[in-house]
Amino acid sequence: MDRDWITELYYTAMGIYKIPERMGVRFRDEGMFVRNVLARNEAPYVEHPAEEEIYRRIDGGQLLLVRGPKGDGISMAVHAALVKKMLIDRAVVVDPIAAGDCLSDMARLSEVVDAVREAGREPIFYIDVSKPGHYPQRPWNGALYKPTRLEKFERTLDDLMAIFGIREVTTVVVLSDDLYGTLRDRLKEHVTAEVGYGDVRFLRELAQAYSGCGEDVAAEIAEAAAKYDCGRAILTTLASDWLAQRNCDQKAVAEALKAAEEKAKKFFVEYIWRTVLNEDRPYANLHAPLIILRHFEGPVPIEAAEEFLIGLGFEWCKVRNSTAVRWLAERHCGLIEDAIKNAVATAMTKRIDEQPYRALRSAVVDYYKHFKARGYFK
Repeated sequence: MDRDWITELYYTAMGIYKIPERMGVRFRDEGMFVRNVLARNEAPYVEHPAEEEIYRRIDGGQLLLVRGPKGDGISMAVHAALVKKMLIDRAVVVDPIAAGDCLSDMARLSEVVDAVREAGREPIFYIDVSKPGHYPQRPWNGALYKPTRLEKFERTLDDLMAIFGIREVTTVVVLSDDLYGTLRDRLKEHVTAEVGYGDVRFLRELAQAYSGCGEDVAAEIAEAAAKYDCGRAILTTLASDWLAQRNCDQKAVAEALKAAEEKAKKFFVEYIWRTVLNEDRPYANLHAPLIILRHFEGPVPIEAAEEFLIGLGFEWCKVRNSTAVRWLAERHCGLIEDAIKNAVATAMTKRIDEQPYRALRSAVVDYYKHFKARGYFK
């Protein structure tokens, strides 16, 4: 077996990427190919309108925050910009989350910085909850990544902020808008690239790449997807794939978008479970009353959400300043709100045989009536 290949595989396992292929990017005569929303091996890359700006801002030992609506192609745009940094500037991309426990503290991260710089190259730290390639159907067969647990992401972000201040390493943090409000206070001084504005030209090219349909069909898909306030790239990709399997029937565009929307909501429900609730049932049980509260009130003030949980008997130390509490209390974009409603419907209507859950649900409903009577909700 080729020694260089073994070395690159080792670096990949450590979350250290020196060549584009280890980030799931390949180049052919036809262009650039990437891992994609359909969890297939690869798809043609469609250049995101924000890619060039992101590339220019990844520079000079500064901290770059890339933010925008979830599902609008932000992660792929950052991926492409980082690959360009590898090829043009010979940068080495370091993803501590992908490394698991191998790069789980500042000392190890600092060692990586030293090793890369001794080799005459410059490291770029990079973290993203939802990297490209993490949207397959359940179970997660074919997924390159699963969404990162929020508690893990927070710890890694804190480590990177600490080492950023000491070693002046260029750092890229990708936050979708739903996480920005809860995590922005953890960031040191930074520059921001805001992404996601429903660019119809980009969505049209995306539709053509994934469907193979003509310009008229692709344009109709793009214009329909652009009307959403998030998830526009995901919806375009899923609807295009749906139409490709039905001979690009232009009369079925609305049906394709509806099917894509339902699938996208399932993705976001999985995202809530795996990222916000850390894929942990006891942790989810702690926050279950907020899911039920959503049934009655929708988004609520964070302080009211905290008081609600504490009043139910949950420990103060686990509730105050909980990222999950803040996330569940806040309003998000339409598709995420719809995903929360789906979770609420399950919590309120599903016949669950477990007596503890039925008792909890009953207690939450009773306490909600008492809580509302005290004037917490208008």
